[in-house]
Amino acid sequence: MNIFIFGYLEMEKMGKFSGQSFTIKAYFQSEVTDEKAQETVQKLKNLPDVSSIVFLSKEDAQKKFLEYFELTPEDFPVDENPFPLSVEIIPKRVESIPELANQVKNTGLFDDVIYGGKNVDVFVKFYHMLLSVGSIVLFLVFIFSLIVIINLIRISIQSRKEEIRVFHLIGATETFIRRPIITEGFFEGLFAGISAFLLSILVFHFLLDFLHAAFPFFPWINLTDIMAPLLVVDTFMGGVIGILGSLIACNSVLKEVLR
Repeated sequence: MNIFIFGYLEMEKMGKFSGQSFTIKAYFQSEVTDEKAQETVQKLKNLPDVSSIVFLSKEDAQKKFLEYFELTPEDFPVDENPFPLSVEIIPKRVESIPELANQVKNTGLFDDVIYGGKNVDVFVKFYHMLLSVGSIVLFLVFIFSLIVIINLIRISIQSRKEEIRVFHLIGATETFIRRPIITEGFFEGLFAGISAFLLSILVFHFLLDFLHAAFPFFPWINLTDIMAPLLVVDTFMGGVIGILGSLIACNSVLKEVLR
């Protein structure tokens, strides 16, 4: 589970980093006026996935063209500026690029919308695959951990069945008997979660040191970025699984013991 959390946080950071590396370029239709284009730019700025947007007038586009090819206006004489109005959009996250490009197209004011294409699509597919696989892994880990806790509590109840029967005979209610069993399950799960957290931090400390040294230019997350998520998830999942496992074990075993 902690490996999935590490992978997810790394993909989150890489998505934000890569999002700055991809630019959506959209070219207005020839009949769109400067005023209409500026109005559209203001609307696009309000989209939640837009990090920044730059409007290029025909003059700006011509200037960039001349600078790119190291030309002067005399080298490129034209009677009328042939360059269209355009915008360059930098998204907040790389996986939002296809959807953002579709939103730009759907305005109906652009002749062409260009972005990273296959590179972006590959990243988005990998991101969604990670989420799908991670969800399955989390479910399997949850079921496995629940089964372990249930069996541990069942064994604990069976080993103390005579003591539990004595308490029941002298008037202890089922609620009174259940309370320490559920508390025990909670602390067993919590201890298991804390142990998993400490072991994971130790492993990720050496792993991230190696990754940062071997691939220094890659946007790796830092150990401090994953400590809080791991601690919260491990302790919360451990406690919840402990309580749930104890309740299931009590319901299935305690009635047999109290017969």
